[in-house]
Amino acid sequence: MRNQVTCDETYIGAATDIARIAGILKEHRRQPLSPEYMHAHLRRVKAKDDLPAISTRLLSDFMENRTTANFDYAFFEHAIEHASCRVRELYPEFSPLPTDAYVVAEAVGNGLGGFHGQYGIGFQYESNFGFSELLNPSLVQDDKVRAIELARNYMHDSFHAASYRTFGYAEDALFRYQYGINFRLPSGISYSGTRHAPECTFVINLNTLMDGITTMVAADAVQGIVADVTACDDLTRDVVQEIRGEYAGIADHAMARFANEVVAPAAAFVSYWGGESFRHAIGRAMLSGNIAPVKRHIEDAMASKAADRALMAYIEARRRDHGFLGRNLWQDLFLSVDFHHGLLSDESLHPLARYCGISLQ
Repeated sequence: MRNQVTCDETYIGAATDIARIAGILKEHRRQPLSPEYMHAHLRRVKAKDDLPAISTRLLSDFMENRTTANFDYAFFEHAIEHASCRVRELYPEFSPLPTDAYVVAEAVGNGLGGFHGQYGIGFQYESNFGFSELLNPSLVQDDKVRAIELARNYMHDSFHAASYRTFGYAEDALFRYQYGINFRLPSGISYSGTRHAPECTFVINLNTLMDGITTMVAADAVQGIVADVTACDDLTRDVVQEIRGEYAGIADHAMARFANEVVAPAAAFVSYWGGESFRHAIGRAMLSGNIAPVKRHIEDAMASKAADRALMAYIEARRRDHGFLGRNLWQDLFLSVDFHHGLLSDESLHPLARYCGISLQ
């Protein structure tokens, strides 16, 4: 049943709002993940009415029937079992998605497919299922590489699925308010704004950070398994490197862009504020929804950052330009003007302020 989530999921608001939220999510999650449903869902999410039909099936059926050629099923099962154990070593509360809440699709046309395929939608929070395209067997023929790539995708989506979230109800619609360590308003405005500048490694969009952390978690989880695969051509080499989290020299455009726009900024931010232990603290905060330890870590780290003129100038300028800042370092770094204004300008949203630590005074 997709009503059984693998995270802490909370509904906020008045009793009537909570009842509406529960009803809407139950309706979303009761829909069978049939090929017809998936085709309509993909067209809606990708905003492409002419999206070609794609062959889909549940991961549970995929594993049971074993009809896909050039795919090492035994290796895949070993990989997800090993990877799940590895993730739980650091995050004991983690649970992977049920295999009947994960959809696998055949690659379409001449595209590479896989994590960066044209149909990529990742984990769907409201409907509570994950989705992945298989690598195109005409481009990547190695059965182990195709299996480990799907295993990595499954672990990536499972970590997103396990991350804490809250849902609210406003303007006659459901909205996801908190996800991991970030928040957003019904309008879609995020607590954290865009990344300030590439050279400012001390600040980052929090959604980008969480996607980067999730990518690192998945790469670490399959690290011991991916060592068992080899690349026989340049494209397969790129795929294997990307699964390992090693992006230097990758020629594939989609992989390189994701590395530059998501993984590299997240890695630089983590390195600036504390390295591997800080990365694991962020991962724990994503799963628990408790941001306090991450906030304290950054506050403690500030003692060694006083000589960083760029950081100090950034904070001083933000405090000077926005009178609502200066209360704590987390807000100085991340709280966007648009989020603060949107929250305070709509009285119906005022009860949400306490969840993200904003004072209305």
